[in-house]
Amino acid sequence: MNRRSFLTSLMTAPVVIGLVGCTADSAGSGVAVDSGQELAQPLAQPLAQPLAQLTQPLTKSNSPEVVVTAATPSQTATVAPTNRTINVHGIGRASETPDQATVTMGVETNGATAQLALRENNVKATELIALLKSNGVEDRFIQTSQLSVYPQFDNQGRKIVGYQVSNIVTATVKDVKKAGAVIDAAAGVAGDAIRIQGLSFGLSDSSEPLKRARTRAVEDARAQADQFAAAAGVKVGSLRTISSTSVTTSPVLYQQNVSAKVASADSSIPLEAGSAEVTAEVDLVFDLLS
Repeated sequence: MNRRSFLTSLMTAPVVIGLVGCTADSAGSGVAVDSGQELAQPLAQPLAQPLAQLTQPLTKSNSPEVVVTAATPSQTATVAPTNRTINVHGIGRASETPDQATVTMGVETNGATAQLALRENNVKATELIALLKSNGVEDRFIQTSQLSVYPQFDNQGRKIVGYQVSNIVTATVKDVKKAGAVIDAAAGVAGDAIRIQGLSFGLSDSSEPLKRARTRAVEDARAQADQFAAAAGVKVGSLRTISSTSVTTSPVLYQQNVSAKVASADSSIPLEAGSAEVTAEVDLVFDLLS
């Protein structure tokens, strides 16, 4: 028996409910049913409609709707980023006339004992620092950079014959034109005890030359990228990343022996500041296009 025949027979079969053992009297206190035909018809009717729906074939009206859509090229097409890049390193430099001088100077004294050498050194170092301040050098631009006490030995290197004390300060003279006069005045105070270990010229504010150096560094890197791309037969695309790798300011070092000049000079030491150089370096990454 197939599915349709089974459902049809189920729908038309009588439903019989028998209440066994009951008798009917004149008062209606009991009910006896010998056949199920009296109840079959009322119970079969409610079941006929839902069962009939199960036997109906699927049609266009009651079948589930299936919607199929197709994406157009304009909806799915994307521009894939290129994976070809070029990394370049650019360097830019800018020069500026120094406006300040930094001098490292101090006093060196000797004594039979460490205490005597220190006492004399303290007097001369105090006079030197006072002189720097009187010539316009602010306290914040004066810093002790070295203080040392060394024993002095005889020719055999066995016996201590005295002590040497050195007190060195680093001072920044904001007016570069006064640097020579300040050094001369320091020598006048300290006399033969004066020691000058270094002199350099620099910039109090390097922001403007730094801007020029950075611009030139980027231009240098871009020129390299164009040159490499042209040689390879491709083109430079968009800039991906840019990073600053180094910024340096090179002071102008005075190479001559300032101590010797101070000792032999009858007038102010002539000093030339030259040019201070600011260097900037950058790394750039560009896309490469066919």
